[in-house]
Amino acid sequence: MAKKPPPSGLNNERTVTIDLTRMIPAEITSSGSFDLRKMKTSTIGKLLQVIPIPTLLIDRSFQVVFGNQASQRIIPEELLVGDGSLDSLVAALSREMSIVEFVQQVFSTRKTLTKEVKWEIEQTELWVRLTLRSVRIGGERFVLLLAEDLTSERRRLNDALKHEAELAEINERLSHEIDQRIEFEEALTEREKSYRHLVEHATDAIYRTDANGFFTFVNPAVPSILGYTGDEMVGKHYLEVIHPSYQHQVESFYRIQFVKRVPQTSYEFPALTKSGNIRWILQSVQLLTEEERVVGFQAVARDITDRKRVEAAFRHEKERFQVLSEHAPFGMVMIAKDGNYEYINPKFREMFGYDLTEIPDGKEWFRMAYPDPEYRKTAISTWKEDVRSMGPGERRPRTFTVQCKDGTSKIVEMRTIEVRTGEFLMTYEDITERLEGERRL
Repeated sequence: MAKKPPPSGLNNERTVTIDLTRMIPAEITSSGSFDLRKMKTSTIGKLLQVIPIPTLLIDRSFQVVFGNQASQRIIPEELLVGDGSLDSLVAALSREMSIVEFVQQVFSTRKTLTKEVKWEIEQTELWVRLTLRSVRIGGERFVLLLAEDLTSERRRLNDALKHEAELAEINERLSHEIDQRIEFEEALTEREKSYRHLVEHATDAIYRTDANGFFTFVNPAVPSILGYTGDEMVGKHYLEVIHPSYQHQVESFYRIQFVKRVPQTSYEFPALTKSGNIRWILQSVQLLTEEERVVGFQAVARDITDRKRVEAAFRHEKERFQVLSEHAPFGMVMIAKDGNYEYINPKFREMFGYDLTEIPDGKEWFRMAYPDPEYRKTAISTWKEDVRSMGPGERRPRTFTVQCKDGTSKIVEMRTIEVRTGEFLMTYEDITERLEGERRL
């Protein structure tokens, strides 16, 4: 059985020289060597002329002895005439002598060689695939060089690679944006879970209505305050849970917020529960807008019924205090936490002649009542010590001589009482006559 030839390739290709002698007519030769000047008229010349790939025939002296018509597309004609030296051609086409080395390699090894090189012709770059093969014509050997123009293909490839790189960059940016979007959505989901948990477990009522005032959402605190279930509340108009005596007032307030686009308001009003009881509500209402269009309201409401009861009781007690103080037989002054005088009763004005406009605070009272600096210092020091050390409801009587507005002096017994609100109530009793009577006795 005949042995199979080894696989072809640059590294293991068999050493082969193609014999073209038979394709050259005998009359072309003389003196035992070929005259290739008539190469174009030979069979091989005609065959090479019709090949669409630029083709050169190079002898052992590195002379270009033949170039077909296609070669003129990438090799100027002037480089194929004259001395026809390969050195001249290489100098014009490339910055390096690699073509000469390729030809030397083929002459030496007689193996087919394929290389891609870059040529420069008149400042234009051309990518060329060179295929070099050893050929023999008669007793002489040549190198047949085929130069396939790959410029368009290479440009398409470069464009494709550039486009691929651009797509890769775009994909990377998109991937990054997607990752950021995923992170944002995950964070948003977590915030929504936290917000939902806060809303569902809040002690304050949280609800939303549409632009017309119909409930679209209520949290569990709303039914616990008003007695309606969540399903009963959704779809109900907000005025239906307002006490009838306040409906017009509340409706006018929120109509102004709607028309004037007030972002947020605070308002309190009495609401009616499902069972008919009154619950006082203090709520902060935020306007909901989309593209400058009001789409609804969102509110956080708190039951302040107990606070309103305390305030009502306090007002009642204050009214009682005012009635009593107006008819009290001794002077009375109510002093705020900051030291300002809030109220003086008629008996105080009668005793000392001063009005509230004349003694707006303790500083003015001490200056007028105690003109002597040393005595005033003692009075102030005593007052501060009492305020610092006494507790709510505790009374401490003190006796001082006070100068009245008309210049007269009175011996006065004073009592300071701290009330639970943090204010101070002082009473003033004129004991001048009582002390004089005691002395006479």
